Amino acid sequence: MERIDVRERLQKAPDLPALPQTVSRLLEALRDPDVRVEALSEEIAFDQALAARILRLVNSSFYGLPNRVADLRQAVVVLGLQTVQNVVLSISLADAFRGIASRDFPPEPFWVHTIAAGLVSQRLAARAALPEANDAFVAGLLHDIGKLLLLRLFPEGFAGVLQAARAEDRFIREVEKRAFTVGHAGLGGWLAAEWRLPEGIVHGIRYHHAPGKSEHPFAAVVHVADALVRAFGVGSGGTDLVPPIDAGAWRRLGLDGVDLDDLVAELHWCLAGVGETAAVLFDGGGRG
Repeated sequence: MERIDVRERLQKAPDLPALPQTVSRLLEALRDPDVRVEALSEEIAFDQALAARILRLVNSSFYGLPNRVADLRQAVVVLGLQTVQNVVLSISLADAFRGIASRDFPPEPFWVHTIAAGLVSQRLAARAALPEANDAFVAGLLHDIGKLLLLRLFPEGFAGVLQAARAEDRFIREVEKRAFTVGHAGLGGWLAAEWRLPEGIVHGIRYHHAPGKSEHPFAAVVHVADALVRAFGVGSGGTDLVPPIDAGAWRRLGLDGVDLDDLVAELHWCLAGVGETAAVLFDGGGRG
């Protein structure tokens, strides 16, 4: 079977998702180590639908506040800067791809998986004392974005890949090689570069299945995070298979010798709010 030429199709696809302006402004604001609650609240307030969803999250049963929060600034204080930035990035990027789904590839488990991968990536980057841990969250969040692009550009072809991967009990990336000239990791890295995202994010996406090919530590971060989240069974990247963890990536993050029970407990703790974040994404509060 002749493989589909992905690059040729990209040249004829001017309507690819653009990086949401909210994400651009937020990433720029977060470059400032002294970013204040007021500044972040003002950025969010530009998008009324986004602000409403932040308020919906802070008033959810997960936080169990005695009194309802109606002020955006107070919501940011209660949730904390890191949680707010993660939620805003998740919502904005998921909205950019809203409507790209199929019966074989529903959006809810996909975004639950990627949000979880983002949170674990952020935690692993912090444990390894890597700079720009916020960028690690974005790299994890977007690591499988190439799958959505393949679904959008080649709905029948990608559906065939999913069906074959499940029937043959193989990883999606393995079956992609038979169907496409570029797989989801390479395609996702290409989009991140088109969006002019930082190099670490691009490498985290492009090399999350081959961390040894990149000198940037985010490749190792996202690789390990993806495997752990799959092992935890949080969401779905399309199949239930759990990939092996590259030993070099594990060592690079300083995880040799760590107590695995302690690490798992720590990561489960940082995943506590994934369900609530996903509920805000898919509660009908988007733009359609």
